[in-house]
Amino acid sequence: KQQRKQIEKIKSQLTTPSDASIICQTNWGPQMQSYAQKDPEESESALKRRKIDSFPLSKLRYLNLGAFNYNWGDRRYDLISGATALHSRLVKLAHHATAMAIQKGDGSHKDLTIDFNMAICNFYHLQRPSDRLGGHQDNVESNLSLPLVTISLGAPGVFLLGRESREELPTAILLKAGDCMVLSGKSRGYFHGIPTILEYDDDNDDISHESEENLLFPELSDEGILVDNKGDAASEDDQGYVPTHVELKFAEAFLSTVRMNMSIRQV
Repeated sequence: KQQRKQIEKIKSQLTTPSDASIICQTNWGPQMQSYAQKDPEESESALKRRKIDSFPLSKLRYLNLGAFNYNWGDRRYDLISGATALHSRLVKLAHHATAMAIQKGDGSHKDLTIDFNMAICNFYHLQRPSDRLGGHQDNVESNLSLPLVTISLGAPGVFLLGRESREELPTAILLKAGDCMVLSGKSRGYFHGIPTILEYDDDNDDISHESEENLLFPELSDEGILVDNKGDAASEDDQGYVPTHVELKFAEAFLSTVRMNMSIRQV
């Protein structure tokens, strides 16, 4: 518990510059206005117009990856000029997961052409109970027959998968770090939500790295080289994104107090 408190303190002090090289859309704007430093002689209207230089990572609730921004208030997608496309690794991962789901399913999606071009990443901080997601449907996309691919990282959480009506009882599914879920077919239109986040405990990590399902994600070898699911060295393009040891340690610390859900889709 003491270590968790220290991590939370560090998260509240770490900031990310608004002009960072990685382009994404977050809840910087209206929710972050209180973190702009106010000049005593500056008016309130001027303060609201001024660009925020940084924000505490402990306040990060979501970020959008790809060329589109999801407007939560109006429930719509906006094309952002100058935003980078969804990274090819995430696109390949989503296609790989979909192919595995089709192989295990009825094959109804095998002829679909899917352009995964956007990912919504939600962050659920353990110390803030309000960071939960009520029952909802993902029904804003242009083609609702295309699947959603969701990746779970960090702390485990209870995922409720309902049906087409709120009146029907949902099924509770425990999702842990590294779990991947593909919502397709009828489940694509089902209500779903995240009501509970659990403490992360790596001592109880029961993931078997020999199962077929866990071949979805590449890993770092003992030499620090990114390898694919067959043990071969990954492409040069992917090697350029191998994190440093310091970045891995930071990610481990950050995700020990946060559940992160990445939902990859075609807008």
